[in-house]
Amino acid sequence: MQKYQDLSAEIKGVKLPIKIMVAVGIGINLVILVVSLWINFFDGQGEKFSSMETCFQGMRSIVNNAPDPELISEKVILDIEKEDIKFSVERIHIVKYLDGLHCDVITKDPQGYRSYLVTLQKNSKFNHFFKITDVKGQKIISRYQR
Repeated sequence: MQKYQDLSAEIKGVKLPIKIMVAVGIGINLVILVVSLWINFFDGQGEKFSSMETCFQGMRSIVNNAPDPELISEKVILDIEKEDIKFSVERIHIVKYLDGLHCDVITKDPQGYRSYLVTLQKNSKFNHFFKITDVKGQKIISRYQR
């Protein structure tokens, strides 16, 4: 019986350090939760687009004659204004993914189909993660693009 009494005294002696470790663990987890919520609150202000979404949304704003400065670089907007380019596009027909920073956008207008090679820039400081930095008209390569 003496052995069991000695063991119970040891268990009582270990309870305090275990309680302290549990309290510290809960405190650390709460701090991690608060920090991650704080980071997500300030980081999640803008919706992040993929390169395909940026191509589509940016080109849609360009062909609707209302370039969005959050999706399109100032250089492209100034070039459009300088050349006084006005689009009369019925719809965007295809957005073709070429690589992470390039896509091919096929549009349909009253004169037929047109193809544009769109170049993107990736930067975490952009509101949508990508911006259109160049748009070049090109020939339709294949009849299957239409």
